[in-house]
Amino acid sequence: MLATGLLDWLRDPWIWVGLGLVLLLAEIAVPGYVMLSFGLGAFLMALGLPAAGWLGLAPDAAPLLPLLLGWALASAVAAGLIWKFWRGRSRGTSGPDDDVNDFKNRL
Repeated sequence: MLATGLLDWLRDPWIWVGLGLVLLLAEIAVPGYVMLSFGLGAFLMALGLPAAGWLGLAPDAAPLLPLLLGWALASAVAAGLIWKFWRGRSRGTSGPDDDVNDFKNRL
């Protein structure tokens, strides 16, 4: 009975939007863009569930494991995009000749 209630809960796109917002707010406390990727993955799930229904893939019948694997895949895609586009931009300059006192604030 618990699994059925959990499945109904996870099939609702608004739950994924709420989870994404909570995880984005949790990113304030956890450095390193970790929660950001899981939050973006939750937003991708919120977009993907209705899209799957429109395509006839029946997300209403999806068991728990494919839903969680979908979230893991969406989070991995988000982490890859974060790594590709934001890598090194928040760290400032680096190199053997740079001095900490000569920070140039370049992005």
